[in-house]
Amino acid sequence: SDPSFPEGVERFLFDPFGQSPDPVPKFRRVASWADLTAILLPRPADPPPPVDEALLARTVDRMLLVLGMGKTRSLSRVPGAANNQVFRVQTARGSVFLKRYFSDPADPRDRLRAEFAFSRFAWSRGLRCLPDPLDCDSSQGLGLFEFIEGERVEPGGVTDGMVSQALDFFLELNRHRSAPQALALPEASEACLSIDYHLACAERRLGRLLAVEPASEVDRQALEWVRGELRPAWEKAAESIRSKASVSFGNLGERLEASQRALSPSDFGFHNALVAEDGRLRFVDFEYAGWDDPAKTVCDFFCQPAVPVPRELMGLFMGRMWE
Repeated sequence: SDPSFPEGVERFLFDPFGQSPDPVPKFRRVASWADLTAILLPRPADPPPPVDEALLARTVDRMLLVLGMGKTRSLSRVPGAANNQVFRVQTARGSVFLKRYFSDPADPRDRLRAEFAFSRFAWSRGLRCLPDPLDCDSSQGLGLFEFIEGERVEPGGVTDGMVSQALDFFLELNRHRSAPQALALPEASEACLSIDYHLACAERRLGRLLAVEPASEVDRQALEWVRGELRPAWEKAAESIRSKASVSFGNLGERLEASQRALSPSDFGFHNALVAEDGRLRFVDFEYAGWDDPAKTVCDFFCQPAVPVPRELMGLFMGRMWE
């Protein structure tokens, strides 16, 4: 900010908890070293390594043997996965679902451990609206689950009854939150356990949008909108949040007490649900699950764009959430 600093040099402010005043003239705020690295040293995503299906089948056979399910009869890819590689494994006793978890040295999160621990806890407490976690091999990054026959929920197809089923899942899960097995579960990925963390999470995501290199006219228009409308709107909202929260709560960095946290499926919504053959919902994908602010669970549920939840159902969701 020195007046003699040369113009034309991009200035970055490292502010992981959004503690500097808003707005910050001339500076581009970043909330993590990873975000700064992505801006300064962008690289294309690495393609997933090729799968040696014969070797994979032999590894799975060892897991099936422990489960008493015989050997693999066939192994077929299941379409639609994002980061992970997923397969339908046909055995003499039916199908199971195989998940080969994404791994990247730049991302230390243990998705297998998070999903398996969460799923085993839920099943141990009698919840059956998620696949049965059968076995895992952490050395190979593999998880075996019950195969759910079902259909995806289509955009525009969310009903009051579906929202009630999602709430039943969340509430039943948290009725057992004091169990030792629950207390041993990790914090959720991107857990927001203070107001500062909520603000920093939004800052990080805005930073990623600002770092996008436009490859088309649509990209360029989107980036102009992010810079011209989204960023100013966010900075105004963040300033208002900090001002009001400082009066109400004082220390914005103070973490929620354990009694105020909730077990969250994270990435919670109908994009991660199937309508099973019995007409009931089954929820899937708990790689980011764990302890979090229940307010973030609401955000996860209503802000995901793939299968939007009608906003008029927010009252139903919020009204029952604190049962």
